[in-house]
Amino acid sequence: MLILPCLLVLLCFAMLSSCAVPEEKTNLRLFLFNVEDTKLYSQFIQDFESIFPTIAVQLETENTQREYKGKLKARLEIEQKPAIFSLIDFCGVDEYRDYLFDVSQEAYMQDVYDASIDPASQGSSVLAVPLRLDGYGLIYNKKILRQAGYSEEDMNELRSFEDLKRVFLDLESKKRKLGIEEILSYSVGSSAWWTAAYHTSNIPFAMQDDVLGFQRELSEGTVSLTDDFLFQRFTETLDLFFAHSYENLLETSYEKLINDFALEKTAFLQQGSWVEKQLREINPWLELAFVPIPIRGASSEKNSSLAVHSTQFWAINKQISKKELSAARQFLSYLFTSSRGKRFLSEENRYIPAFSTIPAQDDAQLAQSLRLFADKKRTLPWAWISFPDDYVRLDISAAIARYYLKEFTQKEFLEYLDAQWSKRVKLGACERIGAF
Repeated sequence: MLILPCLLVLLCFAMLSSCAVPEEKTNLRLFLFNVEDTKLYSQFIQDFESIFPTIAVQLETENTQREYKGKLKARLEIEQKPAIFSLIDFCGVDEYRDYLFDVSQEAYMQDVYDASIDPASQGSSVLAVPLRLDGYGLIYNKKILRQAGYSEEDMNELRSFEDLKRVFLDLESKKRKLGIEEILSYSVGSSAWWTAAYHTSNIPFAMQDDVLGFQRELSEGTVSLTDDFLFQRFTETLDLFFAHSYENLLETSYEKLINDFALEKTAFLQQGSWVEKQLREINPWLELAFVPIPIRGASSEKNSSLAVHSTQFWAINKQISKKELSAARQFLSYLFTSSRGKRFLSEENRYIPAFSTIPAQDDAQLAQSLRLFADKKRTLPWAWISFPDDYVRLDISAAIARYYLKEFTQKEFLEYLDAQWSKRVKLGACERIGAF
């Protein structure tokens, strides 16, 4: 007689279970800048959602800087805010400070390269997660240098301006034997003006003991480039590059720099890790590595350090619901710690990961070279991210061109840069607060 009541009870339970309301999904909104391949991102998101079925990821992208900045401000004002968004300049660290979740205690951050988090740091807080690394210096052709008598170990031992100058002079005497036209692919104008204006000129700023402190004192007028030891010697680095490159550096295009180096007409190229794909499309057999840009009299530690920076940061928005915040943290943890996330970053997007636990691609030689510097903590910052507006684009570029044309002496070159810094600061500029 007890069987029937028991069956009825079980039937009731089954009916109640079938009517149970499924768990409501948490919407995770991503608003990202400069996504090169949205298909890769969409596939990764699908894989994430299959493992975390209660999270629904919505991806929105924008590849124009001005449009992204405007849309981000608007998105943060509405109720359905993005949970994860890109920071594309580091004025943004200050501008969006009230939205930025401190990721310093996230487990994956223990594996991040120190050099990659500097721009997003404020005190003990880290307010955005670095996605990838980029670095620049003097890329050299290992085969040509071997033919000239220099092993990769020899190149790794360069520690001074004098060391590099000695190599350049030696290569000059062997140009015909090596089959090269110039030692260095370099430019101060045309479509490659930024090579000298941003990258070469960064070095004496980046070698300061207190990079942002020096810039603050420069703004206050308590120090000057004219009286600074590193800047006084910096023009010797420019002179070395001028002497061992093309006849007319003002008219040398970016395309010529890349093509000549790829075709092994030059032994060195001042460029960054981002050019490897372009170089290999021209010559897939190149053997590549970095050496840093030195300044005479700088310490061997600084002269053997590469300029490295994270060019993409993602921030978690702390002004969202607890569920959304938890989902955002879960998404980034999966991205940086799972085998699927690591494959997405390194193999599929071919990023140079900012985490020591995520290997760079074996066939990405510049990535491997950059990581050697990062592993040894031999890195310099990209100091221009905190410069006054237009100082590089208008002032440094013009000053280097005029110095190249001998319209400026060394003293006039530095005095002009001092005067223009003061002018730009008075016009108003975004300045990062914190320390490299």
